[in-house]
Amino acid sequence: MIAIYLEDDNGKLHEYMLFNPKIISHSVENTYLESGEGCLSVDREVSGFVPRHARVKVKAFDIDGKEVTLKLKGLPSIAIQHEIDHLDGIMFYDHIDKENPFKVCLITQHEMSDRKNTGLLIARCFFRFLKKSDLF
Repeated sequence: MIAIYLEDDNGKLHEYMLFNPKIISHSVENTYLESGEGCLSVDREVSGFVPRHARVKVKAFDIDGKEVTLKLKGLPSIAIQHEIDHLDGIMFYDHIDKENPFKVCLITQHEMSDRKNTGLLIARCFFRFLKKSDLF
């Protein structure tokens, strides 16, 4: 079970109590919080960017046992991914790049519309952060 209570950037309140939530689809586009993520389960500050899907579609059951489907973006998308990770035994800091915690590797919507082969985008994103010494 997860619980979320937050306002998005537009002031819309997102209040969810969900049972057995599952991400059933997500964007290829990624995002992150510039301030990083924190967690009440972690008693220290962990610096670094936590890459998350920019948009997710989640299926779950509400408090009445009714199946619900949510389409989320922005902060609500990040929050629900964070909470679902807890159910899977994953902490936010597990997503932070250990070698370069502030590495930004985002595939934007513009890049997606300009390219047909997502694999090329991912490879380009990966190689963008290799040091020349890593290649030789």
